[in-house]
Amino acid sequence: MGGARTTASPTSEAGLILQGREVFEQAVADPDALADLAAIRPAAARRAFLECESMLYVPAQAYRAATGEELPAGAYTTRLPELVGDWDFDDWPDMKRRLPRLTTLFSARWNR
Repeated sequence: MGGARTTASPTSEAGLILQGREVFEQAVADPDALADLAAIRPAAARRAFLECESMLYVPAQAYRAATGEELPAGAYTTRLPELVGDWDFDDWPDMKRRLPRLTTLFSARWNR
C-alpha cells in the first residue's frame, strides 16, 4: 500500500463528526461527496484537512467538569475503522479515480 495508513486519522474523524450525523453518514456512503461540504473548500484552499484535535479532549473535559477529577487512564479509546478495499493514498491516479472531486480540490496540497 505504498506506506499509506489504512485507517482515518483521529483528528480527521473528529472534524467530520462535528459536521453532524447526516454529513458523517453521507461521507461513509460516498467519501467523494465531501467535496460538496462547505467546510471542505476553505480547508482545501489553505492546504489543510478538515480536522479538529480539540474534539478528542471532550470526554476528559466533560468528566473533569462533572466530577472535579481527571478521567482514569484507559477509560475510553479511539477506535478507527479499517478502510474497505485496497486504498493507497500515495497512488495519485487511483485517488483521482476513487475521489475525483476531492482530489481536484486538494490537488494543490500534493502539488499536482
